[in-house]
Amino acid sequence: MPRWNNPNCGFQKGHKDFRSAETIERLSENLGKIAKANKGHKPYYVAFGKDNKSWKGGKVKMANGYILLSLNGSRKLEHRYIMEQYLGRPLEKKEVVHHINEVRNDNRIENLALLSSQSEHARLHQEIYRMVRL
Repeated sequence: MPRWNNPNCGFQKGHKDFRSAETIERLSENLGKIAKANKGHKPYYVAFGKDNKSWKGGKVKMANGYILLSLNGSRKLEHRYIMEQYLGRPLEKKEVVHHINEVRNDNRIENLALLSSQSEHARLHQEIYRMVRL
């Protein structure tokens, strides 16, 4: 459904534009009132990265089990980063880093194997499945 026909959204046909002069004036008045009410109080500031009190070293365990790193403003999966450091070169997009014991957060170099493509990775898992099934 297009958003201008959705009754739950502010873009209905005939609806006032949220950027109208009236809306902007009303918002600026409210912001002025808030600024006056907070006079003398420390302004609210959100710290990011290492400055934030909740900083955990840039590591986050994702819901799928992998560990995500924050490095110099970019994010990278930890197992791929470790393999890049071990090889001394960046990985190509098609290369896959396989966890030998299949534990996604076990990123020791002895537990990681580099595969050339996703198809090679799928074949490996197929062989493992056949061996387990026997």
